[in-house]
Amino acid sequence: MYSGVTFLELGIDDVDTRFPELASLIGRGLTFAVGDSKALIGHRDANAHITVYAAMRVPEDWIEKGGLDLSSADAKRASIAAHFAGWSENLLELIYRSGDRITPRTIQALPVGHRWEHRPGVTLLGDAAHLMSPFGGNGANLAMLDAADLALALTQTEDWRAALQAYKVAMLARAEEAAAAASDAVNSVFSEDGLAHTLQAMESQRG
Repeated sequence: MYSGVTFLELGIDDVDTRFPELASLIGRGLTFAVGDSKALIGHRDANAHITVYAAMRVPEDWIEKGGLDLSSADAKRASIAAHFAGWSENLLELIYRSGDRITPRTIQALPVGHRWEHRPGVTLLGDAAHLMSPFGGNGANLAMLDAADLALALTQTEDWRAALQAYKVAMLARAEEAAAAASDAVNSVFSEDGLAHTLQAMESQRG
């Protein structure tokens, strides 16, 4: 189900040479700017590429109903930037300097505590079992842990049916906790008090 938040993915190539000021803004890792139920996120990739996300709380059919001017790449960039009117021009340059490819990504998630009826011979892991907001930061980690747990369960008994059941019980309990945290995180960040919530979360991680 739709979380209420849509990301617009943009990208900047050869950023160190072409736009050194933006390279410095993003640094070697990840930069968040949060406020007004919106976020501008930039992260450093390989080969001097920066991925930029312009994220906001909008209806799922927002683009189909004209929320984004699709007439040209420049028009798309301008209409995205318009949603961040009043934000620092330095941050808006992440939008204006991006390439022509702009990919909408609606953030989907299964309900927290999602369960399904057991079907013999079939099991699920990773996003197929517990799709959640990326704001928990656990998606890929949970998928790898699911796979390791499933492999371990299958090697510890000759009764593969019992192994699948035991794996599923442990996996779902773990996923429910992570999904609840991810849901709380996305709802907190994309709120009127999103900046305060983000700062509080970062402060809690300090040693």
